[in-house]
Amino acid sequence: MQASEIDALGVCFLTPLTNPRKRPMTQTPFLGTGQFFLILLLAVAGCGKSAEVAGPEATGSVTLDGSPLTHGDLKFYPVGEGSSAQASLDDDGRFRVNTAASATGIAPGEYKVTVESWADSEGDEENEGEPISLIPGKYTKERTTDLRITVTEEGPNDFHLQLISEQ
Repeated sequence: MQASEIDALGVCFLTPLTNPRKRPMTQTPFLGTGQFFLILLLAVAGCGKSAEVAGPEATGSVTLDGSPLTHGDLKFYPVGEGSSAQASLDDDGRFRVNTAASATGIAPGEYKVTVESWADSEGDEENEGEPISLIPGKYTKERTTDLRITVTEEGPNDFHLQLISEQ
C-alpha cells in the first residue's frame, strides 16, 4: 500500500506506508558489532604472508687464515641470470643464506661470494674513528673475488670458505 505526496515543486511521488510492526532500520543494523569484528579479524588474518622459500637451503662457514671469522656479511652474486642473496656470520663463523628478509634458501646455480668484516680503529692514530676492514680487498668486491659456490637442488649445500690474508 502506498500513499502519494506532493513535494515543494508540486511533483507527485509515491511513498510506501510504514508498517507499525516493523522497527526502523536504525534499530536493526545489518551486522552486529561482534559480527563486524569477526569479519574484520578474518580479513586481516588472511593478509599475512608466510615465509617464502627461494630454493634449497645453503649454509656454511668462513675462516680467515684458518680461524673462524666471527662477524661479517656475505653477498652471493649469480654467475649469469638470477637474484643475489646475503648472509650474516654468527659467533661460530657459520652462515645461512637468505634472498630477502622473508625468503629462505637460494636458487640453484653458481655464485660469486664477497665477504666484509670491520673492526674499530681504536689506538690507530692514522685511521682514528674509521672502521678497518679485516678482510683482504680481493674478497670484498664482486669483480675480484675468487670465492665461488655452486648450489644444487639435491644438496647438501654446506660450504666452507677459506680466506687467506695477503702476504
